[in-house]
Amino acid sequence: MPTLKERRDARFARRDRERTEKSLREIERKVEILENLTSPDRPFLKEMREVLDELKVYCKNRRAELCQEQSSK
Repeated sequence: MPTLKERRDARFARRDRERTEKSLREIERKVEILENLTSPDRPFLKEMREVLDELKVYCKNRRAELCQEQSSK
């Protein structure tokens, strides 16, 4: 049976993971909205699109890290 400290630590880890996942979903949603507004043929929008692509990669990598952390426990 887990100790009180172990249960508390697990609860904090779960809450942290849930907050991170919520943040990632929100970022991904905003990236999708901005992608729909941008056009690759305009210079400024092209730069914005590059940033959005970087954000998508970040979200994908961070989500993979979370899954890996979850599976290692």
